[in-house]
Amino acid sequence: MQTIRARVFFHLAAFAAFLLCLPITASSARAAPAAEGGVVVYYFHGTLRCETCLLIETLAEGTLQADFPEELANGRLVWRPLSVDLPENAHFVKDFGLGANELVVIRQHKDGGATWGKVPDIWNLAANPGRFSQRLREEVVRFLEMRI
Repeated sequence: MQTIRARVFFHLAAFAAFLLCLPITASSARAAPAAEGGVVVYYFHGTLRCETCLLIETLAEGTLQADFPEELANGRLVWRPLSVDLPENAHFVKDFGLGANELVVIRQHKDGGATWGKVPDIWNLAANPGRFSQRLREEVVRFLEMRI
């Protein structure tokens, strides 16, 4: 059983490393803001990351691409992984009361305001990709359907 788990974890970590090596274009590095009334999913992390941190990012991005391709394409949903160790992103720690790596979903209001919430329990759910995806999907749908 341990050997199977080790193999699965190794393959997930290798896949995450592969994704991190893909070329980043100027447009993906500076993602456009969500469309008016849109939703942004942030993954806040540090510069140095463990295997679970990388796995969380891979699972989150994969869930959004699989379940919300239209919303991502039309700008109604935006995915933004950001390192809070970079000076230009450090303010997010205070803005959202961030602890360790966290997923935060934000709904942009037409008046310039926003409603946001943290996706709970991502560290524990990372060990169960199906439950992780379900939790993230529920939060994104809740914010997409939110009346503003």
